[in-house]
Amino acid sequence: MFLPNFFAKTPSILRAPADEGTGTTETEDTTETTTETETTSEESTTETEETTSLLGDEEETETVSEEPITIEALTFPESLELPEDVQETFLETLNDPTLSKTELVQKLIDMQGDAISGVAEAQATQWNDLQEQWRNETKDLAKIGGENLPATLADIKKGLKAAGATTEVFKMFDLTGAGNNPHMVGVLHTLTKPFLEKAVVSGDPVTEPTTRAQRMFGAKKET
Repeated sequence: MFLPNFFAKTPSILRAPADEGTGTTETEDTTETTTETETTSEESTTETEETTSLLGDEEETETVSEEPITIEALTFPESLELPEDVQETFLETLNDPTLSKTELVQKLIDMQGDAISGVAEAQATQWNDLQEQWRNETKDLAKIGGENLPATLADIKKGLKAAGATTEVFKMFDLTGAGNNPHMVGVLHTLTKPFLEKAVVSGDPVTEPTTRAQRMFGAKKET
């Protein structure tokens, strides 16, 4: 009886055991095929995990470039004015992308220290110039200035002491600079005059001793 070829190729579960040599070969071939398939599958999985597609769904980090800070975008107190050179240095520092937060803060602190020192020096210069101006104006005062100024100042000091001025009053003149002001010197010269006159006339006038009758009827005139 003729059997189609597909029956010969299809193994039956009830078929007779094959020869040892043939069975071993088929088993080894099957095992090798399975192992190769698993290895290939593992390699394929590994390659898939390690490979990233250029069109994948991975989110890309967008780099946002910040616009540089301008002086117009900042609000300063009305009493604060920044010179142009200070503005330039200030903006360069704020917009420097290479500075860390610590470095940026330190630079701003240094700038503040320099600004305070500059203001202190400017105020000291202005103060000294004003005092020199007042001294010159006091020297030019009519009558009490010029050659008479040393005597005028000495009289004012005497009059103030007679009026009860203490050392603290003269320290105040030095501290405030009021002792150099020509208007202050002129006013004090006028106000201390009565105290100078009182100091000269101070003391009881000297009189000749009199009797009771002389005080009642007056002293007799000598003839």
